[in-house]
Amino acid sequence: MRFVPDSVQVAPGDTVCWRNHDLVPHTASADSGAFDSGVIAPDSAFTWVVMVRMPSGYACRLHPTMHARCEVAP
Repeated sequence: MRFVPDSVQVAPGDTVCWRNHDLVPHTASADSGAFDSGVIAPDSAFTWVVMVRMPSGYACRLHPTMHARCEVAP
């Protein structure tokens, strides 16, 4: 019930992949609305290509205590 790692640094053009290794579904949803995975089922994944700088926080909409950061370098 957490993002691992809970903070990453990426650059525009990078691909970020969230893999759900848990027994329950999750989401990866940017606080800014820049991306939203929708529901990621157990043993599934969501990828997102970083195109622009964005606010860095994101969370699981299904489990509000799950928060992490994705810092996009200039």
